[in-house]
Amino acid sequence: MFGFINKPLNKARINKFLEQNRINFNGYGGGLSIDGLVVREFGYLLNYISGKTISNFYDLDKIYQNKDMLLANIDKECDKNVLKEEDHLNISHETAVYNQKNLKNIIIKICDFIDICKSLNLDYIEVKNSFYKG
Repeated sequence: MFGFINKPLNKARINKFLEQNRINFNGYGGGLSIDGLVVREFGYLLNYISGKTISNFYDLDKIYQNKDMLLANIDKECDKNVLKEEDHLNISHETAVYNQKNLKNIIIKICDFIDICKSLNLDYIEVKNSFYKG
């Protein structure tokens, strides 16, 4: 599974990070889950928050490159009296804010995953794919 990771310490650090951050590349339905949340279900929010430049979670590098903009846009959205999701989907303000905060957490953890891989001189795509059981 970790044939490309030549040092046992790297494997241990990646495993510990994934466990601590509750990241599973084979979560519910075989996709990425973070903190028990099915990440792809937040695609509609990602699309909106990114100004329709990122419509899904398939290109993690695009999320990584746009982290600051995404997080700033989430903060701006949460500061509104009526969030777009609340207005368009007729959900409570608290639920809309909660969904934005979950999206923010997902983005942060995706970027932290890429950062730890880079710090270990590992290709995050190879690491991610080593967990995929599809």
